[in-house]
Amino acid sequence: MTSSAQPTDQPASTAARGSRLNSGFRILVTLILLISGIALGAGGIMLAAEGGTWYYLWAGAGYVICALLLLLRVRITGLLATLLFIATVVWAIKDAPNFGFWTLVPRLGTPALLLLLTLCSSALLTNVHRVAKWLQLALAGALFIALLAVFISGFYPHDSIRRDTPIAQRSLLPDQSPDWHTVGRDNNGTRFAPHQQITPQNVDQLEVAWHYRDQSDSQQPDHTQHATPLQIGDTLYTCSASHLITALNGTTGESEWQFSPEQGAPSSCHTLGYYDVTQDVSLSSQQRQPVDGQQCQQQLFAVAGSRLFAVDAHTGEACSDFGDHGSVALGADNEGNSAHSLTAPLVAGHLVITGSRSGSDNTVHAIDARTGQQVWQWEGLNAAQQDEAPGPRMTTSAIYDSDLDAVYLTTDSGSPAASAQQDSDVQQRFSSAIVALDANTGRLKWSFQTVHHDVWGYGVNAQPVLTEINNTNKRTLPALVQTSPTGNIFILDRQTGRPIESVEERSAPELEQQGHNVLATTQPYTGTMPQLQGTRLADNTMWGLTPFDQLSCRLQLQHSSYQGDYTPPAGRSTIQYPAANTSAIKGVSLDPTRRLLFVNSSHMAEKTVRDRDGNIRYTEPLTSALGVPCVTPPLGILSAINLDSHKLVWQVPVGTTLNAGPFGLHSQLPMPVGMPNNGAPTATASGLVFFAGADDNYLRAFDSTSGEVVWRERLPGKAVSAPVSFTSPSNHRQYVVVAARDQDSHETHLVGFSLPRD
Repeated sequence: MTSSAQPTDQPASTAARGSRLNSGFRILVTLILLISGIALGAGGIMLAAEGGTWYYLWAGAGYVICALLLLLRVRITGLLATLLFIATVVWAIKDAPNFGFWTLVPRLGTPALLLLLTLCSSALLTNVHRVAKWLQLALAGALFIALLAVFISGFYPHDSIRRDTPIAQRSLLPDQSPDWHTVGRDNNGTRFAPHQQITPQNVDQLEVAWHYRDQSDSQQPDHTQHATPLQIGDTLYTCSASHLITALNGTTGESEWQFSPEQGAPSSCHTLGYYDVTQDVSLSSQQRQPVDGQQCQQQLFAVAGSRLFAVDAHTGEACSDFGDHGSVALGADNEGNSAHSLTAPLVAGHLVITGSRSGSDNTVHAIDARTGQQVWQWEGLNAAQQDEAPGPRMTTSAIYDSDLDAVYLTTDSGSPAASAQQDSDVQQRFSSAIVALDANTGRLKWSFQTVHHDVWGYGVNAQPVLTEINNTNKRTLPALVQTSPTGNIFILDRQTGRPIESVEERSAPELEQQGHNVLATTQPYTGTMPQLQGTRLADNTMWGLTPFDQLSCRLQLQHSSYQGDYTPPAGRSTIQYPAANTSAIKGVSLDPTRRLLFVNSSHMAEKTVRDRDGNIRYTEPLTSALGVPCVTPPLGILSAINLDSHKLVWQVPVGTTLNAGPFGLHSQLPMPVGMPNNGAPTATASGLVFFAGADDNYLRAFDSTSGEVVWRERLPGKAVSAPVSFTSPSNHRQYVVVAARDQDSHETHLVGFSLPRD
């Protein structure tokens, strides 16, 4: 008897599973639309009530309606979602301050993704006509391709500026030293390396020549490696965050000697000073003559804690003839508080110049490099009265002008009084300023203030650069180029301190208390040099990866006090831009042969929240609820400025999102949006600019005439000092050396790069 085949229910069960999947997907999309609509609508109501755009309110309502229609299986859901997206595109074009990539993507990216999900879910409804179904799927496919293209495009640089500006090239100056003997390489602070072996054409062949690890800072997690290595001949000298001085062979990276001046110093080492008595032109020829057996003819100077140390550059031993067996105290205040310094020592002729602070006292010291005896000290930064607030202090290493026998130092904002009219004379003259002193006597020559009554913390934190500039009468003047955290670049006559390029005093926002303005009525702005402080914040310039955090940023702006530059620091919440803690300009390098000034700058805002009594509760970067910056990228840029024409030659974003992301996570996505950075660039005679201060830990080489990145290499940590480049006198190879600090192990790494051996 033959059995007959039994019918199966497999097609029916497959259809049922498909129906359940479609239903589950529809419910998921419905929830996404509903949550998105409620979030945008709720925030949109608050924003509209504050006078902001109504887009978020009606977009939120639109997404809620789409969610309900999709839940009820209404056939026109896809059509309504498409119309909502079209309206969003129209609004985005009208609302955006420009048509930049990173300006439009946050406005359109998430709405496009929501439309794609809605179209896919709507097309799966059983009551949708076949033609409408395929149209929706085709549009969804086009959106998917467009979103994929935008995502890929995010890995390419945007918002670069390159102008066809003639660049004249002069021959190398005859007095260029082969050594990197001070923080800025030479007495002019240019960070310009006159070497031409590594070029834009062969820089892509750079490889690691050696790698030195310093583990002395592993127990100093709060310290940062600020020190720029010095290079004399074939030897590199560096000091770690814990003040360990190390001499390295610059061609192999091997340690030659180490010296630990003091343990437990309260601050990180800020680079060394170098002195060679046999090359000191401030001395007579007889005084320069080397003496057989004399110790410390070449010396290193380091400030650690409250003392200045002198070390033999060849042996690493303390110079016993200097001060008290190799060190001198920087003094103490009237209450016995020991002094400490936050600046690198400057060697000016046979004097070592450094600043110190002890309690409320701020002093600039000039100490004889040979004996340790104090030659002069300048106490002009001290408050005149005991009951006055502490005055400003030095912020970075001074710079020495051997032609004019002058020392130029920069100061912080000090302790401004409650009212500009009540500022002490010291505060009015020397806060956030450049100060010129006579190098031989310490007598004040002149001062120039970059911010008046600085209650924002815009102290001058970058070393000045010395050069020559032609004034409007075509007369060549000795010039000082000073960048400011406000984004201004001042060019002053080194002889008088007067501006060579025009400086305008513009009206500043006022803060009235008891019937009168307590802030400075005007603030200085450069008239002809490019200003790098970024665009004024506004409702439509607030940024975010998505409409949600962009809305969060807009609400913060609406709920805070912001009046542009120099917003008065008053009220429950105020926004400051550029932020003092991530100041606009970080460091510079000058190529004297091409007359190009390379400027590293960051664009970040910060928010300060106060209690009802006006006391500061906290200050933090202005970010969205997702931890995304509210300022439109690029947040970190490198600019090239022609010093003769005062024109911007190029400007490019620097840094990727490799180590950044929402909620502080590392996205591992190297999108070159330009991230906040530190440190200064280094220019070379061959037409390269090396920079390592980006947050993604890359050392980059830029073509100095175009700004194009021609090479990059990942470092083992974060670098905040300028790269050092030199040519070895023994093997004639050019090296690029970078100091970086691993944020996890707290080890300091020095990495030397060079071209392959022939």
